Amino acid sequence: MVEQQPSKLHPTFQKYSYLLTLTSLRGFRLGTFYGILCGARDSDRSGRILVVSLNGEDKVAIIDVDTRKVLRKASVGNGPVQVYVTPDGKAALVANQGSAAKPDNRVSVVAIEDGKLIRNVTVGKGAHGIVIARDGRTAYVTNTYANTISAIDLGSLSAGKSYPVGKGPNGIAAR
Repeated sequence: MVEQQPSKLHPTFQKYSYLLTLTSLRGFRLGTFYGILCGARDSDRSGRILVVSLNGEDKVAIIDVDTRKVLRKASVGNGPVQVYVTPDGKAALVANQGSAAKPDNRVSVVAIEDGKLIRNVTVGKGAHGIVIARDGRTAYVTNTYANTISAIDLGSLSAGKSYPVGKGPNGIAAR
């Protein structure tokens, strides 16, 4: 079950954000997450879908905000962290960081409609932050343990060049 609580974010972002508490069917609290609505849409819903990384399960949860239900879970790589929904709302890019002892080096591309894995794209070790460029053709991911960022061509879902950026890159934004 998902409980929606008022957001404590800046008023500019409040209509797009939610603080969610996930609770199992037996009433155990699974965790609390901040979520930003990313524009993912199911054809028969209002478009208020969240995609949440479940680091401890190596999955993502696809949640309908209106019904407060987890629609489906999808298996991804080891230690998923950041999620970014494609501009068309059909897929989610999931950065799989893994751990320092066992880093992952993949970005999982998951279909939101059915939760199926479309493809894993190999990037640098410790994939973490992810963003899609304004033109919607390229995604960029920070690779925390490789000290690089990698480009992903969204048309072919293939890795492009990687660029050294300094020690432990984490978050990323595009303008």
